[in-house]
Amino acid sequence: CYRDTRTCSICQSDITAERNEELEGKACNYQYSCINSKHGCPQKLPYQEMNDHQINCTFCEYTCPITHCGFKGPYKQMLCHLNVIHSSVKLFQSFIAIFQKTLEVFLVNEKLGIFYCTWTQVDNRIVWKAKFCGPKSRKFFCELKFQRKNFKKSMLLSRCDDYYFKEISIPELKELKLKAKHSVLTVTR
Repeated sequence: CYRDTRTCSICQSDITAERNEELEGKACNYQYSCINSKHGCPQKLPYQEMNDHQINCTFCEYTCPITHCGFKGPYKQMLCHLNVIHSSVKLFQSFIAIFQKTLEVFLVNEKLGIFYCTWTQVDNRIVWKAKFCGPKSRKFFCELKFQRKNFKKSMLLSRCDDYYFKEISIPELKELKLKAKHSVLTVTR
C-alpha cells in the first residue's frame, strides 16, 4: 500500500512506515478487490489470499515483448494489438511452438497467458528464448524437443528474469543430427 499511496483507502488515515498489528488483525475481516479489477477481474479476497490470486490472475496486464513497442494492456487488448500491429509474427492459440517455417511466434492462451518465442543463431550456437509477457512472478516449464524419430530427449529451458532460454552449440547439434528448424517448444505450468 505505502508505495502507491500515502492514505488508507478504507479509513482515509495516513499510512506510516510502522507496522500496525492491530490493523493487520482487522484487515483479515475485509475483502479487497484485485489490482486487476480495472481490467475486469471480479475477485474480492482477504489480503492474505490476494498475492497468490494476483500472481495467477487471468486479467493481469501484459507488456508487448517487441523491442521499442511498449504497448501494455489486458489479454484481449494485447491479442488485438499483436494481430494488428505485429501481424508479421505468427500467432498460435496453443502452447506449442513449432519452428519449422519461422524464427518467432506468439503463443497465446487465456488461462496461461502470452509468450513470445524465438530461436536465433548467435556466433557458433543456437539460442531458443520464450519470454512471458505478463507478471514476472508467474512460473512455467519450457521444454525443447526435436522432430526426429531417433531423438526422444527433451531439454528444459533455464529461467533468467522474465524469459526462459536454451543454448546449444552448432557442432553439438550436428553431432546429434538435429536442426533448429525442427525444434518444438512447449510451455506448461
